[in-house]
Amino acid sequence: MLWLFAVLASCSVHRAGEQAVDVARQYRVTVSAQFGAVKTEESVLQPAMETRLALRVTSTPTRRFRDGSLGAQLRVVDAELTVDGEPVPVELVGRTAELRTFANGEILDIGWIDRLSGPGRHLDAFEVIFPALSPAPPSVKVGVEENRRIIWPFRSGRTVRWDNAVEAVWKNLGVDKAQTSPAWELTYRGPWTLDGGTRFVSPGVGYTAKGHGEGTVWMDVKTGSMTLHVFEWHRTVQVEGKVALTQTQEFEGRIEVIP
Repeated sequence: MLWLFAVLASCSVHRAGEQAVDVARQYRVTVSAQFGAVKTEESVLQPAMETRLALRVTSTPTRRFRDGSLGAQLRVVDAELTVDGEPVPVELVGRTAELRTFANGEILDIGWIDRLSGPGRHLDAFEVIFPALSPAPPSVKVGVEENRRIIWPFRSGRTVRWDNAVEAVWKNLGVDKAQTSPAWELTYRGPWTLDGGTRFVSPGVGYTAKGHGEGTVWMDVKTGSMTLHVFEWHRTVQVEGKVALTQTQEFEGRIEVIP
């Protein structure tokens, strides 16, 4: 059990969302996470641990919805997990989910997430992977700052849902020619919040969190698609049920497109 939810051109503009919808992509994903101790007011239920998850993920366009949003199947091709430096079996290879986004990359829904979450799979603990794959930066002139939230929901069937948001302030630093292909370099930072809980069950459980997210996203000048995303996000999570639980979580990650 990894975390407490489981216990229970100066005037040029980057144009987001210009990538072709019929192009499959492959990503290399690495996330190091420090999960603090799971605590009540009186005791420690689970000790702190250091983890690292490495994935290779394919994204294949699947369908266009009536509202113009797009579906893409995410499939885990390779997966390795270590906890406190020791390899741990992880049941992710071959499993899929569907990421539904607007054309600019803003996440509307993550379908079939229960196939990737829970004991032995753990992508409920590493849910930052989903917004990291599709951070949806705004169109912004070089040197200018603009607000755009990074948002995504997390659902487990009909009984559990929580919603995440990073109130990100974005800035375009210009074209980075040191990348394999020239790419716009955009930074962001802002407060990270989570709110949600169980539904249609009694007794209910509520989930809240507060923290901070920041990172840098590189978007290919020609295609407008993301080529690289490095990030550092952290938060303190609280679960309110029969007992109140807390845990700190720190994530450091890298998402890169495999040519």
